[in-house]
Amino acid sequence: MWAWFLLWLYGCDLATGANDDHVLASVGAVQLRVEDLPVGMAEGLTPKDSLAMLKRYAEAWLRRQLLYQQAASKLAGRITAIEQQVEDYRMGLYIYEYERVYEAMHLDTLVRLGEIDTFYQENREMFVLREPIARCLIVPTVGNGDAVQELKQAYKNCGYEQLQHITTLTMEANIVPLALPDTWLSLQDLKAKVPEEVYHVLKDCRARNYEIPVGEVLYLVNACQWKRAGATAPLEFCQGEVRQLVLNRRKVELLHAMETEVVQEGVETGRARVWIE
Repeated sequence: MWAWFLLWLYGCDLATGANDDHVLASVGAVQLRVEDLPVGMAEGLTPKDSLAMLKRYAEAWLRRQLLYQQAASKLAGRITAIEQQVEDYRMGLYIYEYERVYEAMHLDTLVRLGEIDTFYQENREMFVLREPIARCLIVPTVGNGDAVQELKQAYKNCGYEQLQHITTLTMEANIVPLALPDTWLSLQDLKAKVPEEVYHVLKDCRARNYEIPVGEVLYLVNACQWKRAGATAPLEFCQGEVRQLVLNRRKVELLHAMETEVVQEGVETGRARVWIE
């Protein structure tokens, strides 16, 4: 109704030539009517901008209708094949949407750690590293305060208790570590976290300690552990991927069970039958 009001308000000629003042455009007997417009189409726009959008929409609709009618007239001999493709596509859309809704209603998305571990252990060959990964401690430091001096000694040991001590020191020095060794990072992850000078050293993939100056910042780096490309990825590194694969398997099983149930119900009730003996 907002479109009709705009046309009336601005005295627009778009509808005055039509028999029905709700008609915005027409191609032969096919009409674009006010009630056909998308809900909220001009939400938030001024009346003038809304009218401009309305006109553009009508012009685009008219162009599409003319092209469609031209194509239909020129492809008359292929109408049956085209209609079959349209019907196949329509059926596919309905099935896809139903599966999506059914999945949202019935798929259990809670994946327990035990399931993740079992899937990983049974399918380790699926989780091969495509690039090196590392567990690293990377701490940017500035100056020579007491906490920084202590960090220069502490960062060389990445044991659990030492890491707790390092965490305390970084908090005292108001430093945010760029990486902690409890997380595996790929080379690309590291490249995104550190300056080029630090990455250039790390990409050699050697497990050792580094003190790398970049301007006024000294980066304390302990590359605790590396795994080379081609090795099996640790579960900690690929846990998210494993979880998604478990969910994908559940989804396939869920939809297969639903399909089997639908077919079985149709056959058992006599509503569906294959007539080829």
